[in-house]
Amino acid sequence: MKVKCSALRTGALLGATLLGLFVALSLAMPAVAFAHGDQPPPEPKCYGECPQDQVFEASGLVCPAGYDYHNQSGPLDCRKWVGNWWNGHYVYAERITETFSVTFDYAPKPGDENKCRRPSIDTLNVPEWAEDDFIDQYPRDIARPEVPCYETCDETVALEPVITYGEWSDWTFDPDTGLMERSRTKTTTTVFVDARDGKTPCGDPEVVEEQQEETRDPEQRFFAEATCEGWQVFQTGEGIDGDELIDAGVWENPLVDESFFHEEYDLQIDEPQDCFEIGDDVSFEADCDAWKVFALTLVDGEVVASELIDQGEWGNPYRQERVVVLFDEQEITFYEPVECVQCKRVAIGELFLLIGPNGEQGWLASYQRNPNTGDWAIPNVGAQQQCLGFVAVAAPEGKTIYRDCNGEINLVCYRCTGGGDGIPGAYKGR
Repeated sequence: MKVKCSALRTGALLGATLLGLFVALSLAMPAVAFAHGDQPPPEPKCYGECPQDQVFEASGLVCPAGYDYHNQSGPLDCRKWVGNWWNGHYVYAERITETFSVTFDYAPKPGDENKCRRPSIDTLNVPEWAEDDFIDQYPRDIARPEVPCYETCDETVALEPVITYGEWSDWTFDPDTGLMERSRTKTTTTVFVDARDGKTPCGDPEVVEEQQEETRDPEQRFFAEATCEGWQVFQTGEGIDGDELIDAGVWENPLVDESFFHEEYDLQIDEPQDCFEIGDDVSFEADCDAWKVFALTLVDGEVVASELIDQGEWGNPYRQERVVVLFDEQEITFYEPVECVQCKRVAIGELFLLIGPNGEQGWLASYQRNPNTGDWAIPNVGAQQQCLGFVAVAAPEGKTIYRDCNGEINLVCYRCTGGGDGIPGAYKGR
């Protein structure tokens, strides 16, 4: 105890002497030499996470439950006493292998953020035979790992966005707006880099897509078609399916070269030169059967006299005909009314009169044409024999079979039922 006290007193005296010397030196030296403001601040320290999911596994030889290890004093490693203390004996057994496994986490040590602490041995239920290995492998306290206080991309800045455009789509018509529309994709790509070095990419770029739309008025136009009866105005172009009829009218005066300007659609419409009644001194009258041309005498546009100078009948009801009349050394062309033109009938076959070698006669229809001549082919020998009972030596005449616009057939021929006796079925009902 004296030694300790002497040491303490000696240390105290030495400390006081050094303190006095330090104060004297401090007063003698300039104060600026110890100004802490001139020194750089210490670098901050940053610590990472404590180790997690630590796994300890061990195995060892232990005595079975109830046995003690006795250092080989008996025939086996482990023994236990059986019976009373005055009248008992030892029972021996071999050691058995026991395994142990546990998973745990280190956590920040309370009161010392620079260290990490594991759970206690008791908390983890580490068996006594494994404690030494556990402590050697996993100390109770370990230093908390230091990590950089700033890692790349902890702070980022955005570079100038890059904008790209896709191809324009085709123009389409929107019936709701009445406008032509098209669109394209606008893509804005923003790249983020480390805020400190300004170049290291950080994460995926930000990509924003949007649709740009553009509209315009449709390109449309108006046009007129004139006939001998009247005129029609059509609209065509973008947004219109085909040619759309939007206005129509009839000529008012058949004896005057009519024309007018359609202001709404900016069109000049003229009566065709080859079908109107030329001049003011000729009149043309026609129905679906015949036509007449009159020479007129006009006074102030009013007809005061007329004279028939030509007339005739229409010959083909299936097409629009025209007539040319010479009047006053001028050819004037007139047309059959368009409403008189009928649908053209179609030839679908020929009904032949066939003469046999003994003067037999029979009618037999054919619906096939000769590919070499294009004319209707005479029915073949087999059909003649089956339907008429003879093979023809002559076909002096025939009648064309037509189907009109209403689907009606002028000559109805029934299917041949065979045989040549009596009245052949081939020409019944002709």
